[in-house]
Amino acid sequence: MKQLDPPPMCVADMDFKAPPAVLDALHEAVEHGVFGYPGGATDLDAVTGWQVRRFGWDVPEKGSCRPLRSSSSPGDSILIQPPVYAPFHGDIRLNGRHLTYAR
Repeated sequence: MKQLDPPPMCVADMDFKAPPAVLDALHEAVEHGVFGYPGGATDLDAVTGWQVRRFGWDVPEKGSCRPLRSSSSPGDSILIQPPVYAPFHGDIRLNGRHLTYAR
């Protein structure tokens, strides 16, 4: 009996070519050459509004560390699992907490 190639059963791989609009957008991004964040959240009100509705946290625009300060005390250790958004490291330290890494 002839052995058959295994069927593709990957989680995220595609078995078909991406549509032209997607390929065009990718080419445009590559030509731009900058692959960082485009400038942050485009609708901050949507983000802060969700926090209020979901958790009751009224986070001011400049108060992104409020959850950290309200759920821990100076000297506490804060567990993060790298890789994480780079400012997390400094924000934790600037608020008097210690970093602990999950590895």
